[in-house]
Amino acid sequence: MPYRKDIDGLRALAVLPVVFFHLGWGAPGGYIGVDVFFVISGFLIGSIVIREVESGSFSLLRFWERRVRRILPALTAVVVATAVAGCVWMIPAHLEELGKSIMAQPALVANVYFWQESGYFEVASEYQPLLQTWSLAVEEQFYLFFPLVMILFFKLGRRAALIGVLILIALSLGWSVFSTKVYPSLSFYLLPSRIWELDLGVILALLQIKRDRPRWINEVLSWGGIGCILTAVFTFSLNTPFPGYTALLPCLGAALVIFGNAQQATSSSALLGWGPIRFVGLISYSLYLWHWPLIVFARYQSAGELSVTMKVVILLLSLICATLSWRFIEKPFRKAKEREAKGATRKVLAIGAVTSIFTLGLGVAFSESEGLPKRFSAETLELRRVDSPFSLMRSRSFLEENGTLPVVGELQDEASSPPMLVWGDSHAISLLPAFDVLGKKHGTTVYAAVQPATPPLAGTWTPRIGKDFLEWGEAVLEQVDSLGIEKVIIVGRWDFYLRATPDGDQRNLISDEAGTDLPAEVFERAVRRSLARLAGLGVEVWFIEDVPFQPHSVPETVMLASIQGRNLNGAARSLEAYQEWNHEIAEIIDRSLVGLPVRRLDPVPLLTDADGILPMARNGKALYSDDHHLSPFGAQQLEPLIEEIFE
Repeated sequence: MPYRKDIDGLRALAVLPVVFFHLGWGAPGGYIGVDVFFVISGFLIGSIVIREVESGSFSLLRFWERRVRRILPALTAVVVATAVAGCVWMIPAHLEELGKSIMAQPALVANVYFWQESGYFEVASEYQPLLQTWSLAVEEQFYLFFPLVMILFFKLGRRAALIGVLILIALSLGWSVFSTKVYPSLSFYLLPSRIWELDLGVILALLQIKRDRPRWINEVLSWGGIGCILTAVFTFSLNTPFPGYTALLPCLGAALVIFGNAQQATSSSALLGWGPIRFVGLISYSLYLWHWPLIVFARYQSAGELSVTMKVVILLLSLICATLSWRFIEKPFRKAKEREAKGATRKVLAIGAVTSIFTLGLGVAFSESEGLPKRFSAETLELRRVDSPFSLMRSRSFLEENGTLPVVGELQDEASSPPMLVWGDSHAISLLPAFDVLGKKHGTTVYAAVQPATPPLAGTWTPRIGKDFLEWGEAVLEQVDSLGIEKVIIVGRWDFYLRATPDGDQRNLISDEAGTDLPAEVFERAVRRSLARLAGLGVEVWFIEDVPFQPHSVPETVMLASIQGRNLNGAARSLEAYQEWNHEIAEIIDRSLVGLPVRRLDPVPLLTDADGILPMARNGKALYSDDHHLSPFGAQQLEPLIEEIFE
């Protein structure tokens, strides 16, 4: 293909927003850079495959040789460097997870792995140094079947291929719009909802319109495309449903830039082809690979907080690593095909297979050893040894197969006092160890009606979980009636539903059937409605207020502090800072509960030290399993408070 400097510039316009988004530098929608890459890839690789299929010269082995040369060398360098850094700095749990993500690379299923790990209690993305490789897996999965589909389509001609690809775009886009609403994590990570983005580039390769257009039209198209991309970068955020229909803006933008510069270079091509921008485009693949591990390990060394200076250093290091990787790894491997003799294809594929086996073995070593824990002392390891909040649940299906609720505490036939029910979200799950101990102590059966990220109030839902959970509260109330429950304990992360998180995420704001009122109004109405229903059933209601949250994931933070010889609670939040953040939430709760027959419990005093600090650890043990869920040991601290309910 003739070289197009505008496409290298477009690569820069794709990678820089991703880097700035991850650094928190004024690009709230910077993640759309990945989608721009998909369109570029679909166009470039689609053009090559289509030309070879039409001419009858296509070879699947040669195709995968090119993919191996393009993807594997730089990726292997990043994986090995990340593995070495992980051995030095990562705690066992994170090194074990790193091993699993390394194992996913040669199998081309990194996106599937990170989708499975995107659950509510899984390792946070900020501790996954290979998270960025999910998009590479999406591309390579696409190219597993794309050449075969093109061969099939072209048996019927170019027009049939065009129609076939348009049908695939329509099906994939339709699924993307639907799944983004219903299965947002699945939609984000998995191939079916991304096929249309790559195929949009393929359509550009298929069109090859020969009729000249007036230059002004190409100018409008190409500049309009840049405008679409930049609009998405600066107006999208974590609250934007994505991919779905919103991904049309950046993807069509990328397509317009490619299409507008196809016949003649426009002024936008001159900008995109400007030396510094074009150079960033040339190193964009390596820059995409290197920047995220550098951010992750920098956070390791700074207890999660990155100063402006540190971010500048990370950016410079990313550019340096990317430049060296491009110059000494990418270029030599890609140009070598011009010098190698016949039989090079099989040789390259064999080397790729050996490299993949080595990578797989590295991942297995980390995973099967549970993160090489012998690197640290027993006391240090104890800080991170936190059981999952799910440890007391028989399954992650919170309504059992036989339609009954899970039980903690005593069994029904052994109970010596009337049963009670814990109704709540994941904060309720994290308190179940305390209810288990006290239920057995007092001979009380404790049922658990718990669902992560779901308000424990009838007739409510959040954008994160969707309207399907509107009926969850009604199902719980039916269980209260049928099981003869006499006490209901309502537990939730209330600030979650009443205001955006500190990073601006609004996907958990509470809503009801109408879906138009302010969260505080919905909350007050739902509280009064739910408590009135419970009162009508003759139930005694207890309301547990918010557990204070921490600025960083606690087990990792305290373990790193121990390794580095720092105060375990040096990064803990102060009571004053928490109260300043929470006072609006407290006022809403006070207003909502006034005059209602409900008893309130406040866990904050038991989680506050004498010096006004909300500690992360006590007696060498982590109080939280992440930044806001109590660990079983943390829940134990609240047993004196919760025992009031049993007594």
